[in-house]
Amino acid sequence: MYHDRIKLNQNINVSLQTTLQLIVLIIVLVIVFIQKLNIENIGIGDSKMMQLCWINNIAFIIQIIILKKVLGSYANPMLLFSIFLFLFSSGQFVLYSLNFEIQGFNIFDRVNINTLGKALLFIIAGYSMYQFGVIIAMKKGNIYVQKTMNSSVTKNNFILKAGVLFLLIGIIPYAIGQYNNFRIILTQGYMAYYREGVRSWYIFEGLSYYFFTGLIFISVGGNKRHRTACTITLTAIALLRLVSGDRGDGIVYIISAFLIYEFLGEKHNIKTWKLIIISFVCMAFIPIVATYRRYGINEDISISRFIYEVLLENNIVINTLETLGGTIFPLAKTMELVPLIQNHLYGMSYLASLILLIPRPLRMGFLADFAGNKLYTSPATWLMNSLNMTYGPGYTPFAEAYLNFGWIGIAFMWAFGFGIAKLMCANIKREHNVLLKRGVGILTFLFFAMASRGSFNYMLPYYLRYVFVPYIFIIILERPLKQKVV
Repeated sequence: MYHDRIKLNQNINVSLQTTLQLIVLIIVLVIVFIQKLNIENIGIGDSKMMQLCWINNIAFIIQIIILKKVLGSYANPMLLFSIFLFLFSSGQFVLYSLNFEIQGFNIFDRVNINTLGKALLFIIAGYSMYQFGVIIAMKKGNIYVQKTMNSSVTKNNFILKAGVLFLLIGIIPYAIGQYNNFRIILTQGYMAYYREGVRSWYIFEGLSYYFFTGLIFISVGGNKRHRTACTITLTAIALLRLVSGDRGDGIVYIISAFLIYEFLGEKHNIKTWKLIIISFVCMAFIPIVATYRRYGINEDISISRFIYEVLLENNIVINTLETLGGTIFPLAKTMELVPLIQNHLYGMSYLASLILLIPRPLRMGFLADFAGNKLYTSPATWLMNSLNMTYGPGYTPFAEAYLNFGWIGIAFMWAFGFGIAKLMCANIKREHNVLLKRGVGILTFLFFAMASRGSFNYMLPYYLRYVFVPYIFIIILERPLKQKVV
């Protein structure tokens, strides 16, 4: 009765938040439609851009508060993914609205302001549609709402053994891959990492990601000692990735380690201040790693002195927004090229995710040609080649939605949000295997977080191979074992 009453209250709360999000969405769409007509007729000036930036800021704050009411905490994989998505798309717009100087990669110096205005309108509307999809997916509650969970954490030997199995499958391929990466970076510099033909491909490379699957399942099935070991291991890997110059993966792994510690153990009182501390630690690494990537560490200066000087000369919050916010560039440039130079794809880049599920040796004829077309399988590579760039510009879900459907792509962002929420933050139907479902959600976040600056082509294959199949493996094999015990 108690749990039924809690779930009823949750459903009422989610219904209220859904209504609020719908109201925000309608207001945003009306504003975007009117402003789009204004930009097309008379262009956009600094004051109008400032207004749009503040509309974007306010809409984001309101929508994150609404989502937090649904999910129960800011320290939640789904909510963190939503924050990542905003920062990567709007970081420099936030700085612009606050009149902060952008000293590095300044999109306002590289893209026509009218194009930036249209890109910002697309983001405002697309992000609101995305958030509406997320909340619709959450209408029956979610596995991270603390009040519905049994506070006891018991060891599950089968899941623990499955985790060890996946860890063993992935650890050697992962170690080989990291060795190759470090070899390149230490001998040729960080930028060599992105030159074609430099990185080594090996036949078991795809197995390396099972290393992370194993870590998560060991954390789910093991005791406190196992979880602590996995948390430390993932944090150590994050530091190694940061040392090698990879800010994105390093920060995602640190946050994932924090989620393991908070959601897969005995703790049930998630404090926002802990997340704030973790966030500042992650932001501190951004200027440090960026400087290291550009210049390396001078032999005449100590590492501690190097770190001190970098942090002293940089405001880590501004530097984070500046660095992440540069990812608006792919959307703005895509809007310049499509449909003027390149026609819309009408969903072909999403279809490429399905094609990439087929093993490479089995892709023949049409399938081989399709998989070899970078426009479909790697929009970031297509953009790089179209602009004659010497480095990868990244991509975003917003840019890919526009590349496929134009302004109608705003509606697709609803499906994107709904799908991500279903995969990352499962609904509560019964409390069986709650920890396993939480583990799957954290693992999904680990693989999907950097999709904020990437394309869809790897998301579905990664999820099916390294999350869904291992999860089904455990569910199918664990059930007969439980029946034998009974």
